[in-house]
Amino acid sequence: MNQRFTINSSSWDAMKRGDVKTFEHLYKSFYSDLFHYAVKLTTQPELAEDAIHDTFTYIWQNRKQLGKVTSVKFYLLRSVRNRCLKLLQKGQRLETLEKVEQNIELVIQPEELELGGESQATRAHIQTALHGLSGRQREIIFLKYFNNLDYQEIAELLSINYQSVVNHIHRAVVKLRKAEDLQHFK
Repeated sequence: MNQRFTINSSSWDAMKRGDVKTFEHLYKSFYSDLFHYAVKLTTQPELAEDAIHDTFTYIWQNRKQLGKVTSVKFYLLRSVRNRCLKLLQKGQRLETLEKVEQNIELVIQPEELELGGESQATRAHIQTALHGLSGRQREIIFLKYFNNLDYQEIAELLSINYQSVVNHIHRAVVKLRKAEDLQHFK
């Protein structure tokens, strides 16, 4: 008999109690989103996979000590992001995580956007506009529009204040709209 799982704080609690099936479901449910984000941060699929596996290994081994979560997806994105930064720091032999964060150049391809039947020229304009955004703006856009995080979650994830997130999104959306007057970003 197949159990239907929902992902919420009770799933997290079940995993913390040692429910292997729930843990496996969490892993399978979020792996694709986590991998997509991690590979954007690292540009290295192997490093992205390592970060995800390290994160889930840590969670399972330390599940009894973990606190409550209000959003499992947010918790996992934050954990994988932190692990990616540490792996990049180690690989680049940089002294601080701030230097690693400054080097992140998250890239969003126009194909990733749901643009319907846009022309090749429009896609080229979009690519130029996306490339014109700062790395931080691209990461915020990715978190907002690809992972559906709210402004507060993005602020917490990136360790910046709420108003900075609002400002980054506003500036990024203005730039993207100017690229051939796109109305896809609202």
